[in-house]
Amino acid sequence: MSKRQKLIDEANKGKNIQEIVYGNFPVEIYKNCGPEEVQDILGRLDQLSIEKEKIEDWDGDSQDDIWRVQSGFSELLEKLTREYAELIVMGLKSNRPDTRYYIFHALWKSPNPKAVTFLAEYLLTEMPDLYREVGQKALMA
Repeated sequence: MSKRQKLIDEANKGKNIQEIVYGNFPVEIYKNCGPEEVQDILGRLDQLSIEKEKIEDWDGDSQDDIWRVQSGFSELLEKLTREYAELIVMGLKSNRPDTRYYIFHALWKSPNPKAVTFLAEYLLTEMPDLYREVGQKALMA
């Protein structure tokens, strides 16, 4: 069972709501994350993508809030690629383009040779140009 949310809650203890919402994502929790947390993060990225699609175009604040969390999870995945690259790239099988984008981004910022074959394979699928560009950067890294 994943302890992701418990780790985030503990890292945010003592912070005011402004720091939690607008401050840095507590990526330091990566030290206590294992395979369950990686899988949970990948699932949460899918959920956030679905939630973002339901937000009206005029509600930029809510879209930004979701973007901040997605970016935070991507930074967390960056810290986890050394140990869990093979598990993280399994998230590229997601049918959510946003999820694939944030995985590409994490692997671009923290490359791992174990991910190369998977990156090359998933770059053959159809995706928006921006996502493909980040995926190519991840592959080249």
